[in-house]
Amino acid sequence: MARSHFQGGHRGLAAAADGKFGRFGRMFEHLEGPEFEPTALAALAETMIKADDGKFFNEADSDENIFLPAGYTYFGQFVDHDLTLDSTSIGEQESDPDAIDNFRTAALDLDCVYGNGPGGDLVIYDSNFKFRLSTHRIAATPAPTSGHVRTQFDHRRDSSEIAMIGDPRNDENVIVAQLHQAMTQLHNKVLDTPALMGEIPADHHHRSERFRRAARVTRWHYQWLIVNDYLKRICMPEIYHDIVNPGGTPRIRYYPKAAEVATYPYLPIEFSAAAYRFGHSMVRPSYALNAQTGVQQGPPPFTRKPIFHDGAGSKGDLRGFRIMPKGWGIDWGYFFELPGEAPAEQLGSGTLQPAYRIDTLLVDPLRLLVNPDLLARPAIERNLAYLNLLRGSRLRLPTAEQVALEMNVGSFPAARFPLLSPEQIWSAGSRNSAPFNEQSDDEGINIARDLRRPLAGQFAGNTPLWYYILREAEWYGTRDVGDAPGLPSHQRGVNDMLGGHHLGPIGSTIILETFLGLLLADPGSYIHQAGWRPMVPITDDPANFELKHLISWALT
Repeated sequence: MARSHFQGGHRGLAAAADGKFGRFGRMFEHLEGPEFEPTALAALAETMIKADDGKFFNEADSDENIFLPAGYTYFGQFVDHDLTLDSTSIGEQESDPDAIDNFRTAALDLDCVYGNGPGGDLVIYDSNFKFRLSTHRIAATPAPTSGHVRTQFDHRRDSSEIAMIGDPRNDENVIVAQLHQAMTQLHNKVLDTPALMGEIPADHHHRSERFRRAARVTRWHYQWLIVNDYLKRICMPEIYHDIVNPGGTPRIRYYPKAAEVATYPYLPIEFSAAAYRFGHSMVRPSYALNAQTGVQQGPPPFTRKPIFHDGAGSKGDLRGFRIMPKGWGIDWGYFFELPGEAPAEQLGSGTLQPAYRIDTLLVDPLRLLVNPDLLARPAIERNLAYLNLLRGSRLRLPTAEQVALEMNVGSFPAARFPLLSPEQIWSAGSRNSAPFNEQSDDEGINIARDLRRPLAGQFAGNTPLWYYILREAEWYGTRDVGDAPGLPSHQRGVNDMLGGHHLGPIGSTIILETFLGLLLADPGSYIHQAGWRPMVPITDDPANFELKHLISWALT
């Protein structure tokens, strides 16, 4: 009899919790950058915030990435929580990455959902090892037309309103909290689906075996989506196809070399402190959640629900760590182009909200973070761009120039795409834009260009890696807008000139190397299961399986 994918040992969740936590390390061990003057970083950070509350609901917005639904912003945050937990505050952060504990397994194993497993987190599991679900209904009423995929319930919470889930950070905002909820419901539905559980008897005596299989099915679909949907969308196509090598073995060059000196999988600081922070630029200032919540008319950001609003408290914004208001259950057609629901022509102009472009501009609310531990600090120390730049400086991240030189050796795919010139680095716009000495049709590009140019001398030959990864995404990350579904004609002219639709060569390389390296280092990942594909009935079209299909199946 052929051996099942699900036979054999299980690199289980409880077992993983008993093992070593990971650490951070360097992808380029011999590369160490300078520590920048905080005043220079502050000046750069100030140029990276766009003082704009966004557009009215249903109004065209040139900041939007017309190729990427907004749900992927928060899926990226969810994945980050699965990989990392650095408990040090910005004031305590070490300059030595090897000294920083990662209180998460450096594996794409959904430990942020499963916690310590039923043996260690009984409060989140029932007697059949399914996730306990809340009965506090948050779905909007009246219900929309049939076919919409919605979150129905909040998380279970204790008397302090703390969510009783595998990783409390997944409750930090309303959107990622409801993505977490979808993952718990996915696990429960897998357990209830005989076609996915094989021949394991559905009785109490086999509950541990059933749990392990359901967790593995859930994890493999999640891992598949990271590689074949999420990374494919956010990375430069040429780099993606070279490194992922669809149909073959992934071609990674740097992660394995650095991993040789590690005793277990690790996270490179070039990834965690620079490349993977690209998602901060994708955040919108506000979001609509469903047809009743966040679509009101009025001045932005209050047409949608703001991510947070300094001085407004948390009741009217999307911050978490509290009981979710009734009516705030997400209609996922506002975040993903769900099958059979949101028509493609609505992308960028209707119900489905795109992410913002991957560029060197963060939305205005990120100028003043409202985390309680930051409120007493000077304004610049609440600026997310500054905190990211300072973090990279303290860790002595290699500069963009150092990394580019390293990648410009041999057959490395990024070598085909030249390092941006100083004029390109400290200007704005994409390779499709007008010449640097001409005014753009987009006033935001002109303002950014004027603010950045005076900074070029302070960072000559030493461009901070995080800033550069965003800038090269803006420069190289261009797609043919003719391929965008239903792009309104009044948006077409501006978007022809804009980039930020995907990452550039250096950012794509670091991110792909890390994700594929982690999967290759994990003997229990789907990538080691020859011939495995997403399964019926979760999907009947594995080749085109996307996150929208997973959420739709889990919640219906």
